[in-house]
Amino acid sequence: MLSLLERLGIQDAVKAKAVFTEPGQRVGLVIASGEAEIGVQQITELLASPGIDYVGPLPTALQTTIIYATARSSNAKETAAADAFVKFLSSKAVAPSARKMGLDPA
Repeated sequence: MLSLLERLGIQDAVKAKAVFTEPGQRVGLVIASGEAEIGVQQITELLASPGIDYVGPLPTALQTTIIYATARSSNAKETAAADAFVKFLSSKAVAPSARKMGLDPA
């Protein structure tokens, strides 16, 4: 986030008012508690935070894309079930649920 603020030329102006969270601390909960008025975090995390209003994503040019992947252990006991689960997670049937959670299925 700091590098983005620097790239936008507003780091100094924002830094004076910024609330920096600890690693693992949910930004949505900081906002809900009143410690901050606005926050930036992954959409999935914000949508899961009660007591806040999610207003939308950052513009595409400012986004950092995170790609999630699935895999199974090569020594899995139930390889067919694991393979079926991985296939299911990438199916069109899961896409609406993924989007509702703030993910953008490829």
